[in-house]
Amino acid sequence: MVPSGDHVGCSLESALVKIDLDSQTVEILNTHRLSQAESKLMLGPTYNDNDLLYSE
Repeated sequence: MVPSGDHVGCSLESALVKIDLDSQTVEILNTHRLSQAESKLMLGPTYNDNDLLYSE
């Protein structure tokens, strides 16, 4: 689920929309999530988590 429009950061259930993703996109996002988790572990307390879905 992803926030819709101006509701980014909103915790309301109604602000979420369901989107269909192809398997390749899901694989890419999962790989990126693992990479972010590795960076977070490696950097420890210096890691700056901005609660973003995707960042480069």
